[in-house]
Amino acid sequence: HYRRNRFADPALTEHGAAQAQAVADFILGAPPLLGAVDELVVSPMQRTLMTVRPLAEGLGLSPTVWPDIYEVGGCYNLDLGAGERVGVGQPGMTTAEMRERFPSYNVPEDFKDGWFDTSLGFESEEYAQERARAAVARLKAMAAGLEADRTVVAVMHFDFIDLLLRAALGGPAVGEVGAGRLFQHYNCGLSVIDIAADGSVQCLYINKHDY
Repeated sequence: HYRRNRFADPALTEHGAAQAQAVADFILGAPPLLGAVDELVVSPMQRTLMTVRPLAEGLGLSPTVWPDIYEVGGCYNLDLGAGERVGVGQPGMTTAEMRERFPSYNVPEDFKDGWFDTSLGFESEEYAQERARAAVARLKAMAAGLEADRTVVAVMHFDFIDLLLRAALGGPAVGEVGAGRLFQHYNCGLSVIDIAADGSVQCLYINKHDY
């Protein structure tokens, strides 16, 4: 069923939209251990762009699209004749398309032909793990340059969140434990880490989803 019905970049379902509103309401309620939100970053995939919208509207912030925090595997359709892990890369939305649908978002200029490198096909988990390490390095660089606390909410995907948490906190390579199988994350689950100026990382909670 999954292989027959999967397509590259689906929209958020009605149920998913309700989950997005629930997490937005939770964050807007100033929960413990989460400071006032200063910045929103988001994956370029359609359903994450839709997920962050109610939170962005509630906060009055413009999300910034980070092109390298998309779901593990990338933007692809499965080649039904070639096997479960053989994908045909799809470009995803262009800059113009993204700005038309999400006019308040900060979208990179270089999505002229779409944001995904279609030559990757189905991106390997090893490639995704390198993306996660790069994202953590970017967050640490941000933290190192701060003069005051800053709260950044990143809207990403369960399997990539797993890899990001491994990169931040320490964890096995995907060759030992596959992506999405260590730090479990449900739809709209919330994990909070604290990155100090010296690059040290504390985990405050993982996969909170009882809202």
